Parts: sequence; C-alpha cells; structure tokens
Amino acid sequence: MKRERKEIPGTNGEYYLQNNEFTLEVYDKESEEDKQYSAAIDKTGTIAKTYQSDVTLYERKGDTLPGEKVDLDKLKDYKIKVNEPLKHDHYALYQVDYKLDELSTMAFNLINKKTEEKYGSLKVDLNNPQKKYELKEGYSVDLISYFPDFEFDEKGEPRTISKIPNNPAFIFKMHTPDKPEGEVSFVAIKETVEPLGENTYKMAFNGVETQDVTALTVRKDLTLWILFTGGIIFMIGVVQGSYWNHRRIWIKRKDDGILLAGHTNKNWHGIKRDIKQAIESTSLSEPMDQLEEESSKGKY
Repeated sequence: MKRERKEIPGTNGEYYLQNNEFTLEVYDKESEEDKQYSAAIDKTGTIAKTYQSDVTLYERKGDTLPGEKVDLDKLKDYKIKVNEPLKHDHYALYQVDYKLDELSTMAFNLINKKTEEKYGSLKVDLNNPQKKYELKEGYSVDLISYFPDFEFDEKGEPRTISKIPNNPAFIFKMHTPDKPEGEVSFVAIKETVEPLGENTYKMAFNGVETQDVTALTVRKDLTLWILFTGGIIFMIGVVQGSYWNHRRIWIKRKDDGILLAGHTNKNWHGIKRDIKQAIESTSLSEPMDQLEEESSKGKY
C-alpha cells in the first residue's frame, strides 16, 4: 500500500492524514490457537482477525490560496483500529473497512487495428485520471468520460454507481496525423464499442496495477459540551438529593384553631426537633408522625 496524504473531508482543509502502512491479520486454520475457526474459514475463506491503519495527522500552517502548496505541521502518529478511532478537535476517524487488490491503474496501447502497429502507451490512474495523454509526435488521446464503477442505465447510457474502480470504463478520443479530428471509442473490461462508426485505431488493453486500500470514516462531534453540561447538572441533583435536607413547614389558621404540618425528604427526627423548639413556648401540639401512626395501627 502506497503512502498517501489527503485532506480530511469536512475540515475545510485544516487537517490532513497520511497513510503510512496497513496491517491485516487473518485467522489461520493450521494454527492451534485459531483451530476453532477452521469450519468458518473453509466455508467463507479468509477471515480477518484484526486490521489497522498506521497514519500521521497533519495540521495546515497558515492560510493558502487555491493551487498553492500547503505547509503542514505534524501533530501525531496513530494506529487506527476498529473501535479505536483517532480523535482530535471534535473529529474522529474510524477504521471501517479494507479492500485487497483494488484496481489502481490501467495501461493501454494506441494501435492501428489493421496493421497492429503501436503508436504509444498510456497509463490511467483510476483515482486521479488525466484529461489528455500525449504520445509520440502527432498522436494523443483525450479521456472524454470515465466511469469508475460502470454499468448501463435503463436507457442504455453508461453511468457509474460509485467512485470505487470496481469496473472501470472509458470514452477515449484518439487523435492521429491521418485522423486529426479524432476517433471515439468506448472501452471497458472485455468490451470495446465504436459508437460513431468503424475506427482505424483502437485502445488495446496492456495490463493493470492493484493496491490494498483502507477505508476510514470521519465523524464530527459537537455535542460533548452538551453532555458535559448535562453531567454537571445531574451530579448537582444527586448531591442535592443525597446530602441536602429539603424541609417544608406549614402553619395555617382554621376557624379558631391553627394547623401545623411539616415534610422532609430525610432526617425526620431533625425536623421534629426543630418544630418542637419553635412551639415549646406556645400552646400548639407537636404534629403526629404519620408513618409511626400507620405503623402502630398495623400492629392491632
């Protein structure tokens, strides 16, 4: 897997990530330790035990203009594993998938169909193709359209169903000295179509290169301060409920008498003592403890 450095999507160009190495460990049915997985391996083939991406996180230094080289400061190295994301500044990068032997480049030769004479070669980077390829003097090829994951739609028109080069297809325009206006050719794996009529030249397949690919996903979490604030409020409530006494005392005149009552969430003996002290120099009677009264009635 080649070292690749890219801007992290969603960071407005502030952060970049470089992939240094991808490590895949699989279960081995010949191993005594992994013997229990033998049946599953025979049924499904290779089973991943663990996989990780060794990466380096960079931060942009200052502001840059479009097209200008970006200066980067290295922040840290990290090993991203499943459920062990790289976290920084509200962003988290998760290891979600991988793919071995993904198509990376495809090479073609421009040849004369009748004589099979070759007039140059080109290599298309399937992740970043060029628009024009210059060959020997007087010969060139334009890449009019590129379909990384090609299929025909319901109208018979070519389209791509993803950006991953699973089934690449191309529309080339081949310019030669005797055909300066160019000839158009649709080229896919094991398929060549000449939509504008019979061509003199064609793009002949000349090999592929593959690479192992690691898949990461980026998440931005701006709710941490909300969770933190909610946690503080919750703890304040716990402290209040556990350690603070909530007491209420009511005094109400009714006809020629006075009603006295009280309520507390804890330490009833404490509120009884406070009420007793408050009414000891008056003719008021101490309120009955309703729980004690109900308990006494239950004994008879």
